Amino acid sequence: MSLCQASHSRTFEWISYVRSPRIMARALGSLLLAASILKSYSLLTDPAIERDLLSNSVFLLGVAEFEVFLGFWLWSRFNPLAARFTAMGCFSCFLVASVVQALSGEDSCGCLGPIKAVPWLMVVVDALALLWLTVAEWPQQTQPMARSSPPSLAVVTVLGLVLIIGELIAFLEGQEATLLHPSTAHLDFGCACQGSYHEIVFSLTNPGSSTVQVESVATTCRCLLIVLDQASVSPGEMVRAVARFDLGQEPNYVGKLGVRIYGRTVTGRMAFRMLASAEVTPRELSMP
Repeated sequence: MSLCQASHSRTFEWISYVRSPRIMARALGSLLLAASILKSYSLLTDPAIERDLLSNSVFLLGVAEFEVFLGFWLWSRFNPLAARFTAMGCFSCFLVASVVQALSGEDSCGCLGPIKAVPWLMVVVDALALLWLTVAEWPQQTQPMARSSPPSLAVVTVLGLVLIIGELIAFLEGQEATLLHPSTAHLDFGCACQGSYHEIVFSLTNPGSSTVQVESVATTCRCLLIVLDQASVSPGEMVRAVARFDLGQEPNYVGKLGVRIYGRTVTGRMAFRMLASAEVTPRELSMP
């Protein structure tokens, strides 16, 4: 065999490998499962300002759950033609959402949770996924569809259900009722210059019939500190609190910033939960 023929042979082997529905299904299934895990992690640990449907936490949880379902379905190879068309519809929706976010100027689409995913990059990824789904060598309608063996399908189904239920339980735990009611659930610091310092005063009210002892207040960014006038809040009492936003703690940060605030009692119950946000702008260049 000549060198040219060998090169062509390797090329055809590579094309056949890429067009293999099994390789495609497992690659895209893995991508969906990874995106679901990252998205769920972000929902539980990193706040999102809910401006529209694409940033709504309940909607994003639903998307993450569907990604788990479709990811395991692709991995199982059960009814591959139906899985293919479902995946094509899924990635088509992802493509439209990425284009909308790219045109609106978003710096990250949130597709991969805490990993910054530039919308235009995800447009390319979604388009390539659709192209791959189209060119893969799927079985003809007259051929029997590949199906996983019952044990394999059962294992995939159980793993999928465990992951879905785990994500749902973790999300619901993060939505538990609070003992104190803040005067505002969202502290909006607006546009803040790099390295600047700001304060917002708010209040916490105890609507219950027993005293609430706030043991600790945690935030997801060291730049935000919550100070209460007193840690013990009697029934019906209102306590003053101050949110101290010191961007000197994150001197190089620029862009949209969201911070979750959690206040807990001695027993670990959720005393209050809030969200703070700001648009951090670069320092103005000093004039000569």
